[in-house]
Amino acid sequence: MRTSVFLLLLIAVLVACGSGTTGTASGTAGLPRPSQRIPTDINLPSTAPQSDFFYSLPNYSVGETVTKDGYTIKVAGVALDGDQLSIDLELGNESGRPIDMTWAVQLVREGTGYIAPTASPVDQTRPADKQLANGADLGGSWVYDLQGTKSATESSVNLDDYRLLYAPFGWSGPVFVFRLSPPVARGLQSMGVMES
Repeated sequence: MRTSVFLLLLIAVLVACGSGTTGTASGTAGLPRPSQRIPTDINLPSTAPQSDFFYSLPNYSVGETVTKDGYTIKVAGVALDGDQLSIDLELGNESGRPIDMTWAVQLVREGTGYIAPTASPVDQTRPADKQLANGADLGGSWVYDLQGTKSATESSVNLDDYRLLYAPFGWSGPVFVFRLSPPVARGLQSMGVMES
């Protein structure tokens, strides 16, 4: 007798649970399934930073020394000879970790993207030179050929279109942005900018 009462209660509970689940499902029966939805045309933001992102960061000038989180950079000078751009940098690392120099220094132009250096003090063939160790300094010239970055209508390079980015720990650390042209035309020599 006890067993039959127990079984009746168990059946009643199962029926009640089953009807509750069915009620919930029947309440959403009018909604389309995910596979039936038509995707809308939404322009989602890119996961990689775009050039306007860099232009929205604080911009530093040639000759300024900037230090943040143990990373130090100074753009000591900029020389433009035709389409060849030389940027003299002084880097310091007191961050407590090495810096991957393969990607830390980048030249970018709005509308063109990243420009690879044709020469730099970082020897890409030697793995030890690709890292700037903690407590180490590095100085030298990064040289870029800008001929391929100009449009057909441009006769000369406009340095206002370019920014030097220093991202010593990728996008998860500080990003330093340097303007390569002087903010005012008050003597290019005094700003460390020389044009040949």
